[in-house]
Amino acid sequence: MAAETILSRLESLKQWSDFSEGYSSTEAQLNACMLNSDGLVYTAAQMTELTGECWKLAAQLYLLCRLQRQVQ
Repeated sequence: MAAETILSRLESLKQWSDFSEGYSSTEAQLNACMLNSDGLVYTAAQMTELTGECWKLAAQLYLLCRLQRQVQ
């Protein structure tokens, strides 16, 4: 039950920073990204937002892997 609560909170976590108030979902964030011709983001704000989202998704993945390990 604790893991379900943590996963639910991670999924609903809305990140924000001094640069931006954040986005309602990962999809909305990715749709808002503007890339240059090299495929890189233009601003420090976008880099901060994407880095935060990566950490959030990594935490979800880690939790799911730990749960799977406990099941086996």
